[in-house]
Amino acid sequence: MKDAGATASAARRKACAYVRISTDEQAKHQTSIDSQIAAIERWCAAENVDLVDTYVEPGLSGTDDSRPQFVAMLDRATGTDHPYELVVVYSLSRFARDLTLQRVSYQRLHRARVELVSVTEPFSKGSAGNLMRAVVGAFNQHYSDEGSKHTIRTMRANAAGGFFNGGPVPFGYRSVVAEKRGDKEKKRLAIVESEAAIVRLIFELASSGNGAGPMGVRAIAALLNERGDDLRGGRFHNSNVADILARTHYVGVYLDGKRGDDGEPLPEDQWIRVPCPAIIDPDTFSAVAARRAERRPRRTPPRVVNGVTMLPARLARCGEPGCGAGLTVRSARAAAIIITPVSIG
Repeated sequence: MKDAGATASAARRKACAYVRISTDEQAKHQTSIDSQIAAIERWCAAENVDLVDTYVEPGLSGTDDSRPQFVAMLDRATGTDHPYELVVVYSLSRFARDLTLQRVSYQRLHRARVELVSVTEPFSKGSAGNLMRAVVGAFNQHYSDEGSKHTIRTMRANAAGGFFNGGPVPFGYRSVVAEKRGDKEKKRLAIVESEAAIVRLIFELASSGNGAGPMGVRAIAALLNERGDDLRGGRFHNSNVADILARTHYVGVYLDGKRGDDGEPLPEDQWIRVPCPAIIDPDTFSAVAARRAERRPRRTPPRVVNGVTMLPARLARCGEPGCGAGLTVRSARAAAIIITPVSIG
């Protein structure tokens, strides 16, 4: 006679858990990783399921199909050794917030005979369950789309107020808290003098050289490395020197808010000018940009000539009484260059 305990143990299904929280949700303290895991563990205990593995994905959006832990979980779950019979999530939104991604990933699990279970959304089996899963997935995507619109609006408003929206801080600066509004910190850029000195040297070398005329980016990078200067612990290369020479931050303004609420790129005259402390004077910046454009005409994209680089962030302005609008190049025909005032708010 077979042991009853052994039979019960053999009947237990094996599962993995997938838990995720986005960066925005982390900031709002919503649906923490620990609370998702606890809910999944309770469900597995109640359903006589062995939780074999837990895949944890902090700080990534549910619309991203290249999430490392998500990809690893799908690959493992659909492997030939069939390690799991279930993939358990706290809610379908943790699995995916993109309807197409949800459907493709679900079908991949289904073909491998792995069941996707949401502990807070008990979908039935069959066509009715598939319909409800699709409806919930559509709502999840709608919520994500609306959240993206809100984020873009907030970032544009933040930029319009002169605040730094985050991301990589340009060499020569650091981000500092300018003010607090509730639990929100508003940041601006501030000069790091030790880095700013190197930025000034780079522009000096590109403008006047080191006794033998203006230097190119490769020569500048080689000289900086020979001097023992570093780019926040890294070496200088022609690419990062070129990036420094192209940054309008150094003349006291940069452009943000380049996308509308729908996520699509906006025309340049709708971008937002955000002030920051200047490191380089506009004349030097423009002279270096013009010299670099002349030296590499075939590799210079058109927008370098008619965009913000030749007239840095439209600091040049119309002198007509009552105008004062920023200037931009409207055309650059061989016969003439037409400069047009553009209102940039």
